[in-house]
Amino acid sequence: MRYFVTFSLCYFLGFGPLWATDYRAGEITFKHKGGLTYEILVTTYTKISSEVDRCEIEIDFGDGTTEIVDRSNTITPNFLDCVHGNVGVIISGRDIKINEYVTTHTFPAQYSYTISIEDLNRNGDIRNIPGSISIPLSLKSELLVSETNSSPIMRNLPIDEGCVGRIFEHNPGALDAEGDSLVYSLIRCSGLNGLPIPNYSFPNEVSPGPNNQLSIDANTGTLIWESPALQGEYNVCILIEEFRRVYRSEIDYEIVKVGSVVRDMQITIGVCSHQPPKIEALDELCVVAGEQVNVTVKATDPDGDGVKLTAVGEPLEVPFNPALFVQPASGTPSATQDFLWDTDCSHVRNQPYQVVFKAQDFGRSTELVDFEVLRIKVIAPAPASPQAIPLNKEIHVSWDASICTTAVGYKVYRHEGFINYQPDDCVTGVPSFTNYILVGTTSGWSNTIFEDDNDGAGLLHGRQYCYMIVAEFADGAESLPSVEVCSELKRDVPVITRVSVNVTDLSSGSDTIVWTKPTELDTDTQFIGPYHYRIYRSEIETSDMKLVGQTGTAATLDAVDSVFVDDGLNTSEVKYYYQVELFSDGIQGVPVSTGISDVASSVYLTSTSFDNELRLTWGESVPWTNRQYVVFRLDEDLGSFIPLDTVNVPFYTDAGLKNLREYSYFVRSIGAYSSPGFIDPILNNSQIHVGIPEDATAPCAPPNPKLTGDCNLGESVFTWSNPNTSCAEVDDVIGYNIYFTPVMGGPFELLKSFQSLDATDTSLTQINHESIAGCYVVTAVDSFLNESDFSQPLCIDNCPNYELPNVFTPGGDGVNDFFRPFPYKFVESIELEVYNRWGQKVFETTEPEIKWDGTDMNDNRPLESGVYFYVCTVNEIRLVGIVPRVLKGYVHILKQKDFRPSGN
Repeated sequence: MRYFVTFSLCYFLGFGPLWATDYRAGEITFKHKGGLTYEILVTTYTKISSEVDRCEIEIDFGDGTTEIVDRSNTITPNFLDCVHGNVGVIISGRDIKINEYVTTHTFPAQYSYTISIEDLNRNGDIRNIPGSISIPLSLKSELLVSETNSSPIMRNLPIDEGCVGRIFEHNPGALDAEGDSLVYSLIRCSGLNGLPIPNYSFPNEVSPGPNNQLSIDANTGTLIWESPALQGEYNVCILIEEFRRVYRSEIDYEIVKVGSVVRDMQITIGVCSHQPPKIEALDELCVVAGEQVNVTVKATDPDGDGVKLTAVGEPLEVPFNPALFVQPASGTPSATQDFLWDTDCSHVRNQPYQVVFKAQDFGRSTELVDFEVLRIKVIAPAPASPQAIPLNKEIHVSWDASICTTAVGYKVYRHEGFINYQPDDCVTGVPSFTNYILVGTTSGWSNTIFEDDNDGAGLLHGRQYCYMIVAEFADGAESLPSVEVCSELKRDVPVITRVSVNVTDLSSGSDTIVWTKPTELDTDTQFIGPYHYRIYRSEIETSDMKLVGQTGTAATLDAVDSVFVDDGLNTSEVKYYYQVELFSDGIQGVPVSTGISDVASSVYLTSTSFDNELRLTWGESVPWTNRQYVVFRLDEDLGSFIPLDTVNVPFYTDAGLKNLREYSYFVRSIGAYSSPGFIDPILNNSQIHVGIPEDATAPCAPPNPKLTGDCNLGESVFTWSNPNTSCAEVDDVIGYNIYFTPVMGGPFELLKSFQSLDATDTSLTQINHESIAGCYVVTAVDSFLNESDFSQPLCIDNCPNYELPNVFTPGGDGVNDFFRPFPYKFVESIELEVYNRWGQKVFETTEPEIKWDGTDMNDNRPLESGVYFYVCTVNEIRLVGIVPRVLKGYVHILKQKDFRPSGN
């Protein structure tokens, strides 16, 4: 489990302007002291000209605790008489005071903490921070307290100067003691409550101009502002993240973030006419531990000004054999100094070292700078004197311990055959392109022996096994690989060189097995003649072999036959596996096994039918390596097999065939042992296989079908595209099946099936005035009636409409005699109930047409004129099924008398 620590600086709201400390920059760093205890250092940079000062500061450790910490760096007090007399360090002439607050803290558990500070306030008139005088300085760092880790330490001050129209550069000069990988990025600066400052802008966004780009190199940390356009002060924040390779096993690891630091820095842009100095470019270096790094660093000022050259970097501070760079080096108009480093094994690590050189002109009111980064990778030399000695079915690999005693173990790589690999400079480990594979590891600097038995399966005779060894280190660094060392198993057993099918038949087939005789067998004292071989066979590679025959006996090994023909087999359907065992009959007439060969099988060929083609595949299990295969097909006109092609892989597609016709094939393998002294090439034939091309592959479903509908017309139109023009390997679609379900989620049923010789009929129109709701899918059908998967389902819904009038005039005159709905659509049924003014039900029906003539359902008498209340549940036909909708309203019954003029 990992946890992060956050360091937090509290915001003293209650103190008001008293605490206006004019912060210019700052950062929080930490150092591991042991266990869960860390030393926390908050460094802030304030203006000397500020009227107030901060003697102490409150740190939030992110674990629910805070601490008020006194300033710890001291000079003769100048401003405020702090209790402890610690008033910071003044950088004369630059209006900078450095304030350090140091404490130790023990965290309660392994966790992820964010340590932060927040304090009023920044200096005024920062161009890219509106209202900066009232914006607090907020800093934070993250710490993963499950890993032993200290943060990077910045050696270059976070306050630099530049000029309008001149390139500006800054590099934090970050040093990481554990050699973690540092990744740099620009982020928006934080203020109140640790949140991004409202309306914050990056400097180039408020200082517009041509070529006005602001960027940071993620690897070196060099910040570049191409061409500032406006004078003033700007603040930027650099996030420096630490990443480490954490191993989960000997070979498995992941890259883990173990911490981060935010540097809040200030850039002051002035006006000047001169140019910054320039350091000559430096190439990345790679050295083997024990070699010397000797680099001449030169900086020149284009205006002829004096130049001061300095450097910061881990090589200058390593505890053993630190690098030498006499600084500052100065000169006019250039400064030159040699960087010297006598490397040793203590410097080996996975990440390169970084040295940041800084050139600064002097004699001007604004001193401009240039940075150049030198990256140095120190690698361990290769393990020396590798040896590989065969022993039974394994090879004993050994080597000298690395001269770097900090190695924590070794990796052993294996390849079949010598490749004479010569690594390029700085290429450590064994690259994958060599095709060497990792077969084992050892743990510990002195553990320099590895027994290669192929993970218990045993190595194979006739193969040359070559090895390279790499030393590995705790942080994942690897040495150069050793030279290749090769060996092979002792040739004291029979080695099969041929298992070839002679006759293909279901019951009368035959295989021929050939082997080489042992050349390193002790035939003088241990295994004396006469001799004979026994041949074993199985239909399954891992099953027990059964004795199927033996050769005749001969007094000398050279006289014994080494060929066996196995008859009466089903070579049409079965791949057979064989082993050969040599017996010595010379000790008291009792046969004694001298050794048994590795398993070897015949080549077995199969095919898969497709439209107008057959895809042939084959396989074999042999102790040699087959590097090529020749595919033969029977030419019926010639009455013999002819070669079609030679391939390097165990599959081949024979296209342009006629469906439902028989085609006969066999495959000849071409291989060899990697050890010299065996027959080369080794040729073996598969059985003869008959395949029949047949289209068994469904066409692709028509893509992107479309569905439209018209509720007024009661019509739906479903269209799709022709797969013959949209699927690269399909050209025989002859028709389509349309499936339909009236309810979303319901089962699809075949709606219509039709064919077209050119498959251009790709539209279906359905007219159904009762309902157009439903979902459609389409499938494509080819000439062999193979059907594709369903296309994407498309659905459409009805637009139900059902309204009732508010008056009708029963009377038998044929005009408006019935209470009935206006024209309606997509209604399955209704449930209508009509009540008189006293709440008595006078009519009910489930027929959507209603056709109520105004009579009382209770006695069939005509009802009086008046107002009647109804409740009608309309069961609408929708895509999701029948959906009820309730209508409530009044209907007026009017009689003829109601239309007579008054007084008549």
